Amino acid sequence: MKRLLTVILALFCLLALTACAGQAVLDDIARQVAEDGAEPATDTDAGQPEAAPAAEQEPEEASDTDAEAPAETPGEAPALPEEPSHGGFETLSAAECVADNDGLPLITLDCPGAAEINDEIESGFRYLTYTDYAHVRYEVFKSDSTSVLSIVLIEDYETDSRYYTPFNLDLVTGERMDGEALLRFLGLDTEDVTEAELTVMGTEFEQTYGSMAEDARDFWQDQYDRTVSPDNAETERLWLGDGGVLYFAAKIYSLAGAEYYESPMAMGYAFP
Repeated sequence: MKRLLTVILALFCLLALTACAGQAVLDDIARQVAEDGAEPATDTDAGQPEAAPAAEQEPEEASDTDAEAPAETPGEAPALPEEPSHGGFETLSAAECVADNDGLPLITLDCPGAAEINDEIESGFRYLTYTDYAHVRYEVFKSDSTSVLSIVLIEDYETDSRYYTPFNLDLVTGERMDGEALLRFLGLDTEDVTEAELTVMGTEFEQTYGSMAEDARDFWQDQYDRTVSPDNAETERLWLGDGGVLYFAAKIYSLAGAEYYESPMAMGYAFP
């Protein structure tokens, strides 16, 4: 009986040892699987402490220089500043554009056309302010509906002869306008203007010298023909007078005195 109990105890101990060994084997297998799934540590990582998570950094405030700098498109040069433009004086009155300069007009505006006109007036008419045989005066005009400043220099001689020299300035562009440019600006055709001028001058001649036609028929006809000749049309000395009326320096050939007399005449066009 004792021998039987001894055998049973021995078997029980053997089973216990077998269970412990099996558990150890299972633990070894699990540990090996875990190690196989992890990435092998490098030499650099070995012995290094685990890095702490980076602290959140607040965004840096942009400086004034950074805020003002425009983004540039690759391959494109930065835009250059625009050139200052002349003109832009169209809202000014005639009195605000011109000042008296010892008897001659002086355009006070800062633009190329004003400088050109001022130089020509000074060089061409200053001498007349010192003479006794002639006087020079001027008139200035600007209508409400156009941007044209017109100045007319008038040479008045003791012989009762007068000569008219106009200057026109485009107050929008700041450029001087000759007769062709003025007609183009007003939308007028040169041939129509010429025809209108000849009609006006012919009428003026007949009213002035009509009573002398019978006494000097041939000479009268010659002077009339010269007055209404297309060569006598004036498409350069033009200006806008009071009320935006278009004037020209008309030459009326005479029967006595000077060869001809100049007068400012309207031809029927107005731009008030």
